[in-house]
Amino acid sequence: MEPSAPEGLADWIAGTDRLEVDVGCARGKFLVEMAERHPERHFLGIERQTDRVNRARRKIERLGLTRSRVEQGEGLVALRDWFPPGSVEVFHVLFPDPWPKRRHHLRRLVQAEFFAAARRALKAGGRVRFRTDDRPYFEAVEEFTATLSDWRTVPEEPGEIFPLTEFEQRFVNEGLPIYSAVFTPRETASS
Repeated sequence: MEPSAPEGLADWIAGTDRLEVDVGCARGKFLVEMAERHPERHFLGIERQTDRVNRARRKIERLGLTRSRVEQGEGLVALRDWFPPGSVEVFHVLFPDPWPKRRHHLRRLVQAEFFAAARRALKAGGRVRFRTDDRPYFEAVEEFTATLSDWRTVPEEPGEIFPLTEFEQRFVNEGLPIYSAVFTPRETASS
């Protein structure tokens, strides 16, 4: 891992057996509820905004979720620099900023560099869960992933019920549609 990883994170990741990462975890609602439901798993949240990181950390501490933590960082930088190859089971990318203006599309998280970094960090059979309320963003991601020969779309894990994020709860309350896809790297011939 690169020196940009938060102090102690490399050792923490090395001690995990089943790691799920919430990229852009906001105040940690999804991460905390997943950690409560699955105490056998490790959860790492990545969030750019300091106040959100602090709120999520307080929730984790208050609930005694010893297999969970939240670190401040940029999503793509973290994917690229924080995770050793084959260390992550699932990346949850839930309602990332859609950057709707065409001139800002390059700022979107889910693009070519994201998939390259995720592929390197994922374990065999690992997944990227992507959810958004922004149909154009979702369609752009679907179109892009269709061009990637080393990725495929798969169904959600059977029987897995996921908690809602803060943003998703608001969108559901407003009656807005939610778009969802799960991607996994194709196995290579040498695997």
